[in-house]
Amino acid sequence: MAVINWTHRSVNDLKNIAEFIEKDSVKYASLTIQRLMNATHLLEENPR
Repeated sequence: MAVINWTHRSVNDLKNIAEFIEKDSVKYASLTIQRLMNATHLLEENPR
């Protein structure tokens, strides 16, 4: 299993993405961030 290390910059980027999408929809901002987080969990489990 691989380990994903989140940098301060990447966390800040996620916050900025969420804030941008929230201007139109809080619901879709949350869903988008959750999808991105889920994708990193897949990478941890299947790094190849």
